Amino acid sequence: MALQLLERTGMKHTDAELFVFGSSPMVGNRMTGYIYKDSKNRFEDGTVVNTSKLQKLEITEEGTFATTTNTVYKLV
Repeated sequence: MALQLLERTGMKHTDAELFVFGSSPMVGNRMTGYIYKDSKNRFEDGTVVNTSKLQKLEITEEGTFATTTNTVYKLV
């Protein structure tokens, strides 16, 4: 199995960036948006995705991060 390189933004690791459209992200809801920089190579840049339910939302100096079951997104 090949090692997966995770993008690092300061100390917070991210699996992908997500440009969310629709309603604001809320814990317990799903997000829909355009995915970019998918480190797991599941999607091409600009693909529309529907995430699993949001488990955690963090707003830091580095940006806003949304954690789902298997992925950490930096919201852009």
